[in-house]
Amino acid sequence: MYTRRSSIRTVEDPGQDSFLDIVANLVGVLIILVMVVAVRAREAIVVNRTGGDQQQVEEIDTATPRVAVEAVTTDIHRIDRLMKRQDFEIAFRRKERDKVLALLTAVESDVESQRQQLSQQQQRDFDLRDQVSRALSELVDIENKRSALNSKSVPEKIIEHFPTPMAKTVFGWETHFQLKAGRLAYVPWNRFIKLLQKDAPRHVWKLKDAARTTEMLGPVEGFRMKYTMINKRNAIDTRQGSMVQRRVELEKFELTPISPSLGETVPAALKSGSNFLATIGQQDKDRGTITIWVYPDSFGQFREVRGYLHKRGYTCASRPLPSGHPIGGSPDGTRTVAQ
Repeated sequence: MYTRRSSIRTVEDPGQDSFLDIVANLVGVLIILVMVVAVRAREAIVVNRTGGDQQQVEEIDTATPRVAVEAVTTDIHRIDRLMKRQDFEIAFRRKERDKVLALLTAVESDVESQRQQLSQQQQRDFDLRDQVSRALSELVDIENKRSALNSKSVPEKIIEHFPTPMAKTVFGWETHFQLKAGRLAYVPWNRFIKLLQKDAPRHVWKLKDAARTTEMLGPVEGFRMKYTMINKRNAIDTRQGSMVQRRVELEKFELTPISPSLGETVPAALKSGSNFLATIGQQDKDRGTITIWVYPDSFGQFREVRGYLHKRGYTCASRPLPSGHPIGGSPDGTRTVAQ
């Protein structure tokens, strides 16, 4: 048994080796073919990529310069057309100048020719007439220049000078006026103060449960008064301890005109028989002060009124007010300063 199997294995070994050689050769050939195909495919991919990049580079390099070249070409053509048009204009003006010079030369030559034909006396008369004509022309030019200078001359501006006395605070009687929009109106200040002193106690009861109250008075001579009272509480120390003191105080008051056309214009107020002169005529020059509440639109007229009052010995004080701000006062306000 064992001898037979051994002989059969020995007979089959050579054929099996040849089959394995054939298989190995086929595998080697396939590997070589695969490597060749892979190398060719890689070269094709590299070529395609290089071609795409080169096409993109070419597009970037040519598009921008083309636009710049077209713009430069357009500018060159425009400048060339402009230069040709200017050359034509220069040539045209030169021809006109030559024609005028030729005509002037011809006229001068004709005049000189006619002058030569005259006698000596006629030549002298001709020269004299020519000189007179030139002199008259120069005279006309001088007159025109003088007229122009006279028309442009700035009128003299007179600056009035007022002596500057020592300013002093007013404690005596004041007569108040409003100067607004060029109109001078009497302000019944003192009458309103008396009315306020009588009317305020009647409304103190309103401050029992309120912090403030506002009341109206007038109209009196074209003005109304609006005043405000406040309920003020102060803490004070006593022997029995801290206590709250309650008192009513005047916070402020305002005087407003009932009409924008109240009063007189400044020229009318400074004429004899005006209400302004009649009012200040009742005041003692040595003891009283004329106080004028003036708005920005009437500063120029105030200087005129002040000069008028100073020349007649009155003491004048001004109270400048912003536009839209009413005449008024308060316990914390300042007194008038007069000169």
